[in-house]
Amino acid sequence: MDCIVFGTMDKRIHEISAWAETNGFAFDIADPDDELETLPLFLLSPLIRSFWNVVRGDWNGVPVEAFDLAIGRTTEAYGMSTCAVTGLTVNSPHLFVTHRSFSDRATDLIVLHIETESEAFNEEWEIRCSDRRFASAVVHQGMMDWLLEQRETPPRTSFELNGPWLLAITEMLRPQEYGIVLDDLTNFVDRIPGFLQDLYPLPS
Repeated sequence: MDCIVFGTMDKRIHEISAWAETNGFAFDIADPDDELETLPLFLLSPLIRSFWNVVRGDWNGVPVEAFDLAIGRTTEAYGMSTCAVTGLTVNSPHLFVTHRSFSDRATDLIVLHIETESEAFNEEWEIRCSDRRFASAVVHQGMMDWLLEQRETPPRTSFELNGPWLLAITEMLRPQEYGIVLDDLTNFVDRIPGFLQDLYPLPS
């Protein structure tokens, strides 16, 4: 997670606002309706955190929100990540698909650690989920092949699913790179098998 001093924030706000306008997104400096505060996502839930530079719109045909996540204890500097989130048509058990270089925020969880048959994948990625069947359906061979391609094109993005929500989280991106995390988010969505909608339906 990168670090940013708040003296540089004004320039970042201006540049991300310009990126949002160019790409047809709405922009807010912070989370205007506190919607991100209420998402049931572990990787967004540190006690001291804030959401900045929130953009909302459609990307590759998927409704998305992207934002900077700031975590820290001082007003001088924060650890920063860039995130994107979208809603799913699947009621997902809590699933983490995190890169091995990611922080320990996920790996310390008391959640079943699932190994795949691919040694190369297990060396690069960690899967944690209480529902092995669901995890195996989501992280199928095609998904694993795509995730392994990230080693060729950093930054590397990690993912969390819970209920109808999917989060993508990566290092702090430059304003003109917001599309990277949005591409990763929508590519992940495209690879979730459609039959899971019937096996894990959303509450009616």
